[in-house]
Amino acid sequence: VVLPPLISLGNGGVAADVQVVASLVSAAARELAAGVAAATSDTGAWAQSQPASNTVLVGVRPESLAAAVTWLGAHRAAHWVEPHLRRVPRNRESGEVIQGRYQPGVSTNVPF
Repeated sequence: VVLPPLISLGNGGVAADVQVVASLVSAAARELAAGVAAATSDTGAWAQSQPASNTVLVGVRPESLAAAVTWLGAHRAAHWVEPHLRRVPRNRESGEVIQGRYQPGVSTNVPF
């Protein structure tokens, strides 16, 4: 989620974009995390502030993505919502195959 820039009237009344203060990005992340969790019933929903780029990364389960995007798109603080699917490994050894009595990570001379 990209947050809109702040507009500041400098000297001479000229409008300029100002980066969002880090504390406001953090507050937006807390608000978006709570709102997405409530809208999607996803207790594992999270949001992480990225103050350098005025963005908040929001994470939900894949089955909650459509509801999360709908809720975020309707939120007035969201300037841009761009969903990305990303794999998150849940089990470090999930890709290993156990053959017979051997434990993961143990190599043997068993021909396949």
